[in-house]
Amino acid sequence: MNEASDNGSMMAMSKSINEHNWYGLLSTYTTKFGDYIDFYGGIDFRYYKGTHTNELSDLYGGKYFLDESREKVKAVNNALAGTPEYVKKKLQVGDVVYRDYDGYAMSEGVFAQAEYNKDKLSAFLAGSISNTGYWRYDRFYYDKQHAESETVNFIGYTVKGGANYNLNEYHNVFANVGYISRAPFFSGGAFLQSTTSNATNPDAVNEKIFSFELGYGFRSPYFTANLNVYHTQWFDKTNAASVNIEDEKGNQVDRATINMQGVDATHQGIELDLKVAAKASGNKKADLIPMKELLPVTGYIRGGCSPIGMKKEFPTFIHESCLKFEYIYISAGVRGLQIRLNPKDLITYTQATLIS
Repeated sequence: MNEASDNGSMMAMSKSINEHNWYGLLSTYTTKFGDYIDFYGGIDFRYYKGTHTNELSDLYGGKYFLDESREKVKAVNNALAGTPEYVKKKLQVGDVVYRDYDGYAMSEGVFAQAEYNKDKLSAFLAGSISNTGYWRYDRFYYDKQHAESETVNFIGYTVKGGANYNLNEYHNVFANVGYISRAPFFSGGAFLQSTTSNATNPDAVNEKIFSFELGYGFRSPYFTANLNVYHTQWFDKTNAASVNIEDEKGNQVDRATINMQGVDATHQGIELDLKVAAKASGNKKADLIPMKELLPVTGYIRGGCSPIGMKKEFPTFIHESCLKFEYIYISAGVRGLQIRLNPKDLITYTQATLIS
């Protein structure tokens, strides 16, 4: 089919290339107020660059390939748009098709947390504030003069508090409450169509999350269990998606972006969490690390302990159910901040053991 075509390959294969680079600086200051209050505070800087492109990898016997995506490039963004040498360029293996852009995210923030520990009672109060900026640089749909988008910024903050009371050596009760205002996502939030356009979403606002939980816990060297009642509400979620517009015969005649604002959601219920930590790790018994040892051992404060970036490598165990999801969230090292990543990447990086 491709060999006989006078218009190059009617079908070709491209490979999707996605390169992610994260850089960060986290600095924490600790001190004590009296005998029972520990204070943690610090700064958190993060920078992300993601390069996303598609390259032709196989022409399947054809002599060249014509990329229809070039017909969608607008003259106002790219001086070559509409010219025959650009639209009808005969592409070879290794040439870029469909997309070629960099996505950027940079955040700067401060955080603080105070913890009270005396006898059977422990409590904490934490807060943070940060600025998140997004921009993109497009080499496919834009020329050099228009390649870089504007930077959109979102100020976010978190306020959280909680308490735990140990009834005895094995039983405890706890309560937590929190409110988060966080930046919308880069894709489907800050940008209307982040794959192909520098157009920002003028209606994007921070997502708000309110959550509380009440619970009971049981701890022993061989078995742990938590029973908790939770309620979580999301407000002002943003979701932008592209759809094809078709005629009566089902042929695509145009493409539009749906910009959904003010999407709310509620999650609530009762959870029972049973863990046999010792068996999973191959040990006779397992116990929680004492709170006062958490920072010097891991480098993280309470509520911000992450499986990545600890002071030293520790064995990591992850339940196999994580593989059912394309993305999961883990702590980013600071209370109220999370990292969204593919579970397979987490397993590979931490050399984790899957448990059932």
